[in-house]
Amino acid sequence: MNVINTRGFAGLFFGVSEWIFRVMYVHLLWVIFTILGLGILGIMPATSAVFSVVRKWLMKEEDISILPFFYKTYKSSWKSSNLIGLVMLLIGGFLYLDIKISQEFLKFAPLHIFLLILSFLFFMTCLYLFPVFSHYNLKPLQYIKQSFLLALSQPLYTISIFLWILCAYIIFIKIPVVYFFMGASILSLPIMWFSLMSFNKLAKKQIQ
Repeated sequence: MNVINTRGFAGLFFGVSEWIFRVMYVHLLWVIFTILGLGILGIMPATSAVFSVVRKWLMKEEDISILPFFYKTYKSSWKSSNLIGLVMLLIGGFLYLDIKISQEFLKFAPLHIFLLILSFLFFMTCLYLFPVFSHYNLKPLQYIKQSFLLALSQPLYTISIFLWILCAYIIFIKIPVVYFFMGASILSLPIMWFSLMSFNKLAKKQIQ
């Protein structure tokens, strides 16, 4: 009995250790490839690659060669992910400026509330953007549309993703070393898991 327990504990220990190594390794790749893309041009494809790797893990395809797959995804998604990032940056900047103008100069409550609602929908769309990009094969602007539709049609999973991001933020503030060594991977795993649940639920509805 003691031998069985020891083997079980050893197996658990090595399994956990392997997962920790994978998580730290993918985060390190995210940092490296973000820097290689000069930050601004690297963060979108690098983050897309992280979500693609995590998606493989969650779909039980754990035997992938992480570095070749990461690099392949980074390279293939560089143009489209940066285009999406640019579009979202422009939309976000436009909403921010409109809210500031409304708050400082116009001071018209109905317009201000409308802009806040649009900003909330924009944020909800952003939550699904990387999972959608890693899961579907669409044209660049269709990823934004699909993310928006999922945010509206799957409110439970959308709220779950938001709450996880909030929890992750608190963890990173309280224990910054977690973010330093595995931030991108830790953040993306639950987001991708909830997103896959959302994708599956949506697919079942479409079949029915």
